[in-house]
Amino acid sequence: FFNDTATTEIYTLALHDALPIWELGRNLFIIIDGDAQLSAHSGVGEISVRVAGPGDSFPMAALLESRTLITTGEALTDMDVLAIPATSLIRLCSDDAEIGRNVYKAAAQLFAKRYSSTLAHLAAGAERELRDTERLWLK
Repeated sequence: FFNDTATTEIYTLALHDALPIWELGRNLFIIIDGDAQLSAHSGVGEISVRVAGPGDSFPMAALLESRTLITTGEALTDMDVLAIPATSLIRLCSDDAEIGRNVYKAAAQLFAKRYSSTLAHLAAGAERELRDTERLWLK
């Protein structure tokens, strides 16, 4: 199904390139090779959320047909990413209930894992900031 070259593309990105998520929700990307820094926008600027590597996928919002982009990304290394059109993946999940169940079960597990690791990552960053601020106050 996804071997059809009309439905998938492979992008090659150089260090510091923006990840190809400009067409919101159009594709689900899977990192084949390389690493990316994913960040979220906040009132104080960009906040590092996680580093994604080979086998990781983004944006998961593509599976939900969501038009809300939560994270943006930048290549930390040269990268190859596979683009799977969200409409093709969603159609496959609709056409084959077993595949659909498995994809959405895996997506739910992935959301839970990422949520947990993102909270841990943000907590570690907040702790570093607090320590740095405390050191400044003690000087």
